[in-house]
Amino acid sequence: MMENAFPIFFNVNTQRDFFEGSYKIPSAEHILNNLNDLTQYAKIKNVKVVSTVGWYAPNANHLSDTPDYQKTFPKHCLMNTEGAKFLKETSPESYFLMDWNSPQGLQFHELHNNNNVVVTKKSMDFFEGNTYSESLIHNLGIPIMQRPSFLVYGVNIGPTVLGLLRRGYSVKVVEDANRNLDGMPFKKRDIIDEKQNPYPDQITTPLIDETPLQFLSTKNVLSL
Repeated sequence: MMENAFPIFFNVNTQRDFFEGSYKIPSAEHILNNLNDLTQYAKIKNVKVVSTVGWYAPNANHLSDTPDYQKTFPKHCLMNTEGAKFLKETSPESYFLMDWNSPQGLQFHELHNNNNVVVTKKSMDFFEGNTYSESLIHNLGIPIMQRPSFLVYGVNIGPTVLGLLRRGYSVKVVEDANRNLDGMPFKKRDIIDEKQNPYPDQITTPLIDETPLQFLSTKNVLSL
């Protein structure tokens, strides 16, 4: 079942600052066990995992000492700081690095020799924060010549979910292994007004053409 669906795990922003540092999210600690279970499951099953991390310059436009929590936020996940590091529950042992700040080009063939891919971002959005993100998503489907689907979990996953849906990918959200910045789990209404959506299992907007969005528990994932 897992092989047919070709799911790729998408581990979003599971960094120390959100759990114990400068931008601690309420109740984030409640998902640690599930994050660990997903990490171990992916390792055992040899699942491809894309892990995105904020790797911000101190003067990044979205960071502020007086944040409005709409367009600006407290300083967090600054490059080369302890707070930007992975949690121990999600830290990959080895990985292919796609660093937005790297002066060198990437050898994309190496992508397929690693089960773990780490993508650094200069802004909070996965696709806007790294110029290689679009190429990465395209390349992930090449080995078996089919379009991948994604299973998403972590912190502030909404922009990543929306970006993948807009590009026509099937997305599954692990509902008990994620938190928004306000400490609440991600809901479909975070990216679309459900009152305008006649399809309970699909998202339909001018930018999203009936692309599936599903919710699973960690227990569901571990039984796949």
